[in-house]
Amino acid sequence: MFLAKHEKKLAREQKILARRRAAAKAANRKLSESCNYQKQRLKVAKLHE
Repeated sequence: MFLAKHEKKLAREQKILARRRAAAKAANRKLSESCNYQKQRLKVAKLHE
């Protein structure tokens, strides 16, 4: 039960990360300068622990 819930949450957060990346690229911003991308990247990294 816990693992399935964790995987579902990880998949959702990774999908959001992909959207943040696309938004930054569409606005011609570097990913290192995109605060929303960096915050989401940290969320995904935390879930991987």
